[in-house]
Amino acid sequence: MKNTASLEFSTVDLLLKSDAETRAVDAFTISWVKLEKQLRRLTSNLIFQHSTFEDGVSEHKTVVREAILKKTTANHDKFIGAIYRLSNCSVKDLMEDQYKVLKRDTNTAYQYRKKILHGQQTGHSLTRADLEKCISSMRTWCELLADRADEHIGYDGFSRNSLRKNGREKVTAAVDKALAGGWEEFVRRI
Repeated sequence: MKNTASLEFSTVDLLLKSDAETRAVDAFTISWVKLEKQLRRLTSNLIFQHSTFEDGVSEHKTVVREAILKKTTANHDKFIGAIYRLSNCSVKDLMEDQYKVLKRDTNTAYQYRKKILHGQQTGHSLTRADLEKCISSMRTWCELLADRADEHIGYDGFSRNSLRKNGREKVTAAVDKALAGGWEEFVRRI
């Protein structure tokens, strides 16, 4: 069975297989959204591990969602940092040897993203092959992070219901320690 990250990229696959002239740009854009979504959902899931929150209490889910919604300045790097501070395990540690290359590729994709999502030229004369390489790196990043985060944290960043308890006492202890100054303040600082 495919993991949720592979399934998440099925829309990207449809675009890449299409005859649309803009298929690589469109697939790149959706791939970036999926990468950021995964990091945001992992962060949200970790925050929800705090002892304050309980499974099945909709008010608890609502307050976490509202706090994240108010964060308009968070980007992928801020969520990567939040994951480390919350879990005491960095994305780099989770991805091991592949992190350096994938992070470099992700940073490059972020630079392209800042222009592409605003309909601007990147200044790099990107070809379809260039964008497909970025898409491949983002997919690899998401799949690897999904597998490793699921092992360590108990959530992959894509499965439905990110605001749930994972049943990992070690993770809850790390989150409680990280959020000792208050979970709302932590979210404001992301």
